[in-house]
Amino acid sequence: MLAVDVLLLVTLLTGHLGSLAYPVFHWQTDGSYDFRPLSSMLAAGGLVFILAAAFVLAVSFFFSILIKEFWGASIATIFVIVSGAFVKQLWFLPVGYLNIGQTVDGYPFLNHFSNSLWLPAGVLLSDTLLIALAGWSLLKWKRGL
Repeated sequence: MLAVDVLLLVTLLTGHLGSLAYPVFHWQTDGSYDFRPLSSMLAAGGLVFILAAAFVLAVSFFFSILIKEFWGASIATIFVIVSGAFVKQLWFLPVGYLNIGQTVDGYPFLNHFSNSLWLPAGVLLSDTLLIALAGWSLLKWKRGL
């Protein structure tokens, strides 16, 4: 571990740190591709990551209210997260956008009508709010009984 740290330190001191203008492969809706700067891809990835994390937290919150056992709620949440890798990419399903790499590089938009991040951001945000509201309502209803 120390050897790797020393190697990284020497590389950082003697080499370049890289460039945020480095071109990154990006798909277009017509099947063609172009290159975007790394900085825009990192910003888009950060936005999608934050929204995906909020969605997962909302799902976990909902399952923790619905299922009293810790392991049951955890397994249900993990099932939702893993289902994103197996569910067909449909524009209205938020689990497909949990694959942040594909979402940012534009791959899911090859069969859809949009090539911007507003679609996954809107879907993730709206579904997060709906699930959180449903969980809050369920919690209020259970406490009222």
